[in-house]
Amino acid sequence: MSTDQDRINGTPDRPGPARVADDRGRPLPLSDEQRRDWIERGNRALDALAEITDESDTAERWDEALRNLGVDPATGRGLGS
Repeated sequence: MSTDQDRINGTPDRPGPARVADDRGRPLPLSDEQRRDWIERGNRALDALAEITDESDTAERWDEALRNLGVDPATGRGLGS
């Protein structure tokens, strides 16, 4: 029988999700490998979004959407990085 706590913390045969915050809700630091993985997943998501088109799509609208996501449309890098 599974409990809510098992789904949150996992069980010995099925670990729960990796912790991303401490007990006070502050984000835990990411390792270089975790940071690279996070960036790669974000890039894949943005690539998938870039494939969505319809007759109302324009470069200006996509540039605005990327800026709203915190990405510089010209470089593909996070704003401020």
